Amino acid sequence: MAAMIADLTADPAKMRAAAVPGYPTATDLADWVVRVLKKPFREAHHIAGSIVKLAEDKGVTLDQLSLEDMQTVEPAITGMR
Repeated sequence: MAAMIADLTADPAKMRAAAVPGYPTATDLADWVVRVLKKPFREAHHIAGSIVKLAEDKGVTLDQLSLEDMQTVEPAITGMR
């Protein structure tokens, strides 16, 4: 394993391109819902999943989704606090 890592060359652009389509910030969103909105994780997971589905349906990433779009799923989302 160490030999494999020793000559590894990372390509940040390719890494970002590979990560973005998978909605990597969905877990952060669920965590935010738990911490800020005080929702149980099972509910936060459902909210985040519904928002990801909305983003998929619109063909955008989570950061491209409007606050108003997110509020159609969870009206308590009013911005980052």
